[in-house]
Amino acid sequence: MVAVREERPESVKLLLERGADVELQDETPECQTCLHQAASTGSSQYIRMLAQSGANVNCRDNNEYTPLLLASEVGHLDAVQLLLQLGADVDAVCDAGNSSLFFASLEGKVEIVELL
Repeated sequence: MVAVREERPESVKLLLERGADVELQDETPECQTCLHQAASTGSSQYIRMLAQSGANVNCRDNNEYTPLLLASEVGHLDAVQLLLQLGADVDAVCDAGNSSLFFASLEGKVEIVELL
């Protein structure tokens, strides 16, 4: 998690090669995975690495957010495109009932709205 958050690709690669648990959740109230962190920061490189290592692209945190919901809310077009290519559920909603389309619309992310 720290290696993803601090953008250390060689460390992430090494940890994944050594069998790091890609589904491990952090100890914050949200209980997010590395994939949530990568989506939040828009890091397509880490999203791809984690997915190739078996990370569930539709994993949910304690607020029922998926990585796609987070990437859409923050406005990371490349991350949204990649998550969709990897099979992310475009119809997923968080615990408040909001979708990726809702978040992208709310934030004025026109390209993401058109993509979704």
